[in-house]
Amino acid sequence: MASADDNFFPTVFVASIGRERGFSEERIAEASEKLEVSLAALEDRLKGREYLVDGFSLADIAYAGNFVRLRELSESGEVSLGDYPNVAAWMERIEARESFKAAG
Repeated sequence: MASADDNFFPTVFVASIGRERGFSEERIAEASEKLEVSLAALEDRLKGREYLVDGFSLADIAYAGNFVRLRELSESGEVSLGDYPNVAAWMERIEARESFKAAG
């Protein structure tokens, strides 16, 4: 959960709405690079797993709050979720949950 708060959320946030908030291109580029590192780490973590830990947990929920912005980055071509099939499948599993749908 700390990794989601300390690393994932800030990088997704800056990469997705940094220009709207007036952040420098350098800061946005740095966030985009860090986001790729975070996604690669998640990709490795999710190999052979459905969720980050043994089952659906608060760790997954901590990341799920950023899925909307991550999807926006994917749709704009700034991030290729196709490069991270384990992450994409994990996101789809979480987004398919009734609790996720109810929160949207």
